[in-house]
Amino acid sequence: SVSNNTATNGGGVHVNGIFNMNGNASIKSNTGNGVCVNNGTFTVSGTPTVKENTITKDGAASNVYLTGSGITITIAGKLNDGASIGVTKTSNTLIATGKEAQTVKDAATKFKSDKAGYEVSVDPDNEKQLVLTKIVVPHTHSWSYQKKGDDSSTIYVSCTGDGDCEYKNKPASVKISMTKTTYPY
Repeated sequence: SVSNNTATNGGGVHVNGIFNMNGNASIKSNTGNGVCVNNGTFTVSGTPTVKENTITKDGAASNVYLTGSGITITIAGKLNDGASIGVTKTSNTLIATGKEAQTVKDAATKFKSDKAGYEVSVDPDNEKQLVLTKIVVPHTHSWSYQKKGDDSSTIYVSCTGDGDCEYKNKPASVKISMTKTTYPY
């Protein structure tokens, strides 16, 4: 067990070579990432847990931090019930690979994104890989209308609904004319 350590990167473990985490190994409650994989190989099997680690004290979750687009976790064998690995990656979406598709598929539920709004799933183009996928929130428009300044003939329309919408950050405007009776949507 590796816990309650602090560093800029790799508060628990800083990987610049080969790091195998298997059995019931645990890395938790570290500051400066639980595991920072900078340049090397991080391999998991068994019932490893990497959780409750942060980037800064009382900061955002940062359990396994994969520093580059080509850096991934290798799934060397079955991950048992109780295995739990949080992952942070800022470039590319590929986070883990394995030799057997079924082992990778079964392992998918053991990985969690440290970043809100993302989930871990099997790569639809390669069933031997796990990727971070943005969670798409269905969007329903909820319109807000307001007049700005002294121009009573222009109404600004913005969307306040849940999910992504281009009208949240960039309101549209409608110029009202006495000669028009309908306005296309």
